[in-house]
Parts: sequence; C-alpha cells; structure tokens
Amino acid sequence: MASFAIACVKYLLFFFNVIFAIAGLAIVVAGTLLQGVYHNYSPFVVQFFKFVPILIISVGVVVFIIAFFGCCGTVKENNCMLSTFASLLIIVFIMEIVLVIGTFVFREEVKGVIKDRMDLSLTHYATDLDVRRSWDFLQSDLHCCGVNAVDDWGDDIQPTCCPNLKSDEKCMKAIAYQTGCIDVIFTLIDQNIVIISIIGIVVILVQLVGITFACCLAYSIRNDYETV
Repeated sequence: MASFAIACVKYLLFFFNVIFAIAGLAIVVAGTLLQGVYHNYSPFVVQFFKFVPILIISVGVVVFIIAFFGCCGTVKENNCMLSTFASLLIIVFIMEIVLVIGTFVFREEVKGVIKDRMDLSLTHYATDLDVRRSWDFLQSDLHCCGVNAVDDWGDDIQPTCCPNLKSDEKCMKAIAYQTGCIDVIFTLIDQNIVIISIIGIVVILVQLVGITFACCLAYSIRNDYETV
C-alpha cells in the first residue's frame, strides 16, 4: 500500500513538473511579447521598467530549469535532487508572493511615472521622430487622444486622433477620440494587474502542491533507504 502511494505521488509530481515547465515557457513568451510592447511605447517607459521584460524572461528560464531538475529527481527517485527542487520552489514561491504584493503596493506610483513621461513626451512630438511614432501608434491602437483629452493638442489635433480620416482631411475636435490616452492606459493596467495577480495566486497554490509532493517523495525515499 505504501509503495502504491509513493508511486502515485511520483507520477503526480512528474505531471506537476511538466505543467511547471510549460508555465516557464509561457512566462518566457509573455516576457518576449512585453518586450515588443515596450518597443512601441518606449518614450513612455522609464529606463528602470525597460528591464522588466528581461526579468520576466529570466524568471521563465529559471522556472523551466527548476521543473527539469524536478523531473530528473522524480524519475531517478533521488532524495538530494528532490530536496533541492523543493528548496528552489520555496525560494521562487516567496519571490512570487513579494511580486504579487508589490504589484498592488506600487501600482499608483507606476501610474504616476507613466503620466509624467507622457506629459513630457507630448512636448517633444514635433521634434522627436521616435516620440511621434509612439504617439501615433498609441492613439491609433487605443483609440484615444492626447494625455488627458483631445484639448492637449490645442488647435493642432493630430490625424491619428480621428478614426477613418482621409489623407486630405483635417482632424477636427468634433470627430476626434474624446478619451485621453492616460485613462485608457490606466484601465489596461488595472485589468492586467488583476489578471496577473490571479494567475500568480494560482501558480503559487500549484507550487504549494509541488512542494508538498516533493517533500513527501523525498521523505519516503529517505525512509526506504534507511530501512534498507
């Protein structure tokens, strides 16, 4: 009966590690996609936040390596590898809790930084090609205009503020997007923070299961070894 229970834990732990490895690859993909988003909106992102995609990709790689390590320990029934795997999971577990909490704590600070960058970049629209491209892409993509509203452009409303505008037409306030881009971005931030936090909590709970399975299997293997 005990050997059957150990076998069940072993297969469950192996299955967990496969899922964990897939999650690691998904994190790498998410970081890569975020890198592309940052490229389009680079004038609005401070230098510090430009390292976030790299950090996310690094976390994904680490998660994949840990999962691979756990698979090897499970297949070989190696007590040392399983104990190391459980320890690494605990470290990642603590880091994820800190990140989830930090996401909520520093949300308003991040919003403030983004707004300051947008206000500053708007003043360089006419002189900086990268800023112009980013603003044009932002307004066309998010269907918004200016930082706070269309009035930010004064009498020189940019063509990207108006939907379906022909090349020979001038963008007028009456037909321009009335929502400021900062409001749209803040809404997206709030929505994504909720989604990321839910995913983070689910991953944390799954990791707790993995830690429990790894410790149980390592304990069983050690007991069998001592009995022999």
